[in-house]
Amino acid sequence: MNWLESRRWQLLAAVLVFCILIWLLGPVLTPFVIAALLGWLGDPLVDRLERSGRSRGAAVAIVVFLITLLLLAAMLVLLPMLWD
Repeated sequence: MNWLESRRWQLLAAVLVFCILIWLLGPVLTPFVIAALLGWLGDPLVDRLERSGRSRGAAVAIVVFLITLLLLAAMLVLLPMLWD
């Protein structure tokens, strides 16, 4: 086995260990991934509100409030469907 082939096996083992670690830590990492996704989705709206003259804090508060309302509305629609 040459050096390049050995390096490929090491890389494959490292990727496999990383994937197993991510899978095992999934329940812990899930809230952080969801928070990052919501922040990434809300940032353009916060930037737009900030350009319209609001402070960054007020814009973030408005966007968090709107996302919360959207999630609550989705739950109000989806929960009765799941109960049936």
